[in-house]
Amino acid sequence: MNENSEVCHEKKLGGGKKDADKLPKVAIIIPIYNVEHTLVENCINSVIVQTYKEIEIVLVDDGNDKDYAEFIERFKRIDNRISVYRHEQNQGLYQARMSGVKHSNSDYIAFVDADDTILNL
Repeated sequence: MNENSEVCHEKKLGGGKKDADKLPKVAIIIPIYNVEHTLVENCINSVIVQTYKEIEIVLVDDGNDKDYAEFIERFKRIDNRISVYRHEQNQGLYQARMSGVKHSNSDYIAFVDADDTILNL
């Protein structure tokens, strides 16, 4: 691995020194727009149960209707690592992901689509 390959995965370039004993925090950004509720629940639950616990889960409600927005908001009560940010109007996948990056506070970023399930290996 060359010296530039690690930098491209960090959210903030030159983010300072990390504690040698502390694991890096990873933001899992999940944009959500009109995905079947069961798929969203499966996705979020699959992230919550991962063995790597130094994560923040950023849900981006990309302009869903009010009832759907309330469905998404309830996940904040399930796990304190979950935060929810809402777009009033649908802005598309790219903007939803970038909004998640903007609102995250982690060393690394990962994107997961709302209809994906992450295996716990």
